[in-house]
Order: sequence, then C-alpha cells, then structure tokens
Amino acid sequence: MSKVIVHTPIPQYKILYDLPKGTSLVIVIGGRGGAKSWEVSKFTAFQACIKKKRAVILRDEKEKIRESILQEIYNRYDTANQHGHLDQHFDKLETGLRDRSTGDMAIFTQGFRSSSKEKKSNLKGVSSIDLAIIEEAEDIRSKDKFNTFRDSIRKEGSLVIVMLN
Repeated sequence: MSKVIVHTPIPQYKILYDLPKGTSLVIVIGGRGGAKSWEVSKFTAFQACIKKKRAVILRDEKEKIRESILQEIYNRYDTANQHGHLDQHFDKLETGLRDRSTGDMAIFTQGFRSSSKEKKSNLKGVSSIDLAIIEEAEDIRSKDKFNTFRDSIRKEGSLVIVMLN
C-alpha cells in the first residue's frame, strides 16, 4: 500500500485554498524565509495536477524563467509523484507540465519581455488561463504591460498571484 503525503498550508497561506468568492488578485509579500515560494508552488501544483487548472508563471524577462518558482513546483510534483502516478497524466518538460489527456500545457512559463533591454519583443497574450503567478513583480518595469496582461485574463474564476519581496 502506498503512503499518501498530505501537506497542510502554513496558517497565513491557508486562505489561498478558500478564497472569498470573486477574488481575482492576490498579492503575496515577504522576505526570504517567509515561505512565499513554498506555499505558492504547492498551491500551483495542486491547482494544475489535482484541480486541472491551467497556470502560467511570469517574470519580467523570459531568460530568467530558469530561476523561477517552476523549480519549486517541480519539487512539489516530484514529492507527490513518488510512485509515478502523476507521470501517467503529465509530461514534465523543461518549461512546464503538459497534460497528456489534452496535449495542453497545464503549467507553462512566459516573460513580460523576451530578454535584455535591447530586445523589444513583449509578452504575447495567453488564453484559457485559470492561474497566473507573477514572480519578482517588483522587476516589471511597465505598469501598462502589467495592466494589459491583467486585463487579458478573462476566464471566469481566474486568479492572478503577484509575488513581491
């Protein structure tokens, strides 16, 4: 018989799992050691793998995605996948998790900008998003780009989590 590992949220993050109706934006603030990445990664993995929600992880520069919360999400995924059950349903890729039943990315990454200041390519619209995690939001230099992105998330019940240090 396989052992089921249950993680309960740290008390201040419990609300993520039972947000008031109509909540569409959550701002998570705190310094190192505040468990922001731990709890948001756990929440994101739960939403994508168990609740079948589609999530995007964003940072200012696409090139910095490798340093993102995605690695924390993979740690939560690997812990829950000790017996390989999740691998029957998802492909773990370098840039996210793909749902095998639909072929869609359950979790994927994107940047508000492609890379350095020299490049002008900007965030392209994302569709059918249930959850957007904006990491290191203080690095986003354009209020207009953030607002345009935020306004483009129109799916009923969608949630944007902004993480600040």
